[in-house]
Amino acid sequence: MCIVTTVGKNISRIRLSRGWTQEVLAELAGVHKNNIGQVERGEYITGIVNLEKIAKGLEVPIYILLEEKGEKHETPTENFHEKSS
Repeated sequence: MCIVTTVGKNISRIRLSRGWTQEVLAELAGVHKNNIGQVERGEYITGIVNLEKIAKGLEVPIYILLEEKGEKHETPTENFHEKSS
């Protein structure tokens, strides 16, 4: 799957899991609602600044939006504890 599709599906999946409309996410992220729809459908490649805004609106680290389903990463907290022990 291409990164544009992956990002769009992840945004949509997380947004729907919270029961939010695209309008709600757009308001929380500070971006236009049309931008959310276009990104979710893979019609628009958003810039890194807007991707960061969307991640913050969803309350997830930005890397979560980039990972393909099934990938597992350490959380920053787990990584921190391993290195500080």
